[in-house]
Amino acid sequence: MFKEDLINNLHKLYRNDPYINALFNSVGLDLDNLTANIQDILDQYDFTKMTWGIPMMEALLNYKTNPNNSIEDRRSQLMAKWRSSGKSNIYLLQNIANSWKNGDCKVSFANGKIQAQFVGENGLPKDLENIYKAIEDVKPAHLPIVYKLISTSKMNLYFGAIALSGETITVYPWNNEEIETIGVININSTPAVNAETTTVYPKEDI
Repeated sequence: MFKEDLINNLHKLYRNDPYINALFNSVGLDLDNLTANIQDILDQYDFTKMTWGIPMMEALLNYKTNPNNSIEDRRSQLMAKWRSSGKSNIYLLQNIANSWKNGDCKVSFANGKIQAQFVGENGLPKDLENIYKAIEDVKPAHLPIVYKLISTSKMNLYFGAIALSGETITVYPWNNEEIETIGVININSTPAVNAETTTVYPKEDI
């Protein structure tokens, strides 16, 4: 990258000289490496990019992350810990919650409780446990906190069933408490007597 810049600063009579090109190629490579090293150092000051700087940040914060966790998880933990200093109020808790980078989050106070809502796409990752811990460490001890986790997905959802007739489809998942879908549901049926409800259960392992 730097080689071309150096060459272009010369008079055009010298730009094709083999000696000049060899010299500037060597210098240009050193400058490229220097630029990359500088950027790598600057990245260690950014919680979203740090790599080899994680142990140093852990020492600075006196906080140890699990080295077996993903690097994104460890960065999120350190960001939450860094943001947990200051007066404990709703703004501090929101700031800590914002350390979670896998979706949207909102912290509010209602009915004498702290309300924390996390909305993720295609599932909710494990690093939320560390956000919980960081919030628990700084929130007022007398105030309970209620978490609401919402996972959204833009994938197509298909249900297959054989029924004589149906007006209602009920889905009971094994883990999630509630599923909401927005879209068009087409149910083909034939007339039948005393058949008004179609219930769909997931297959249970035998």
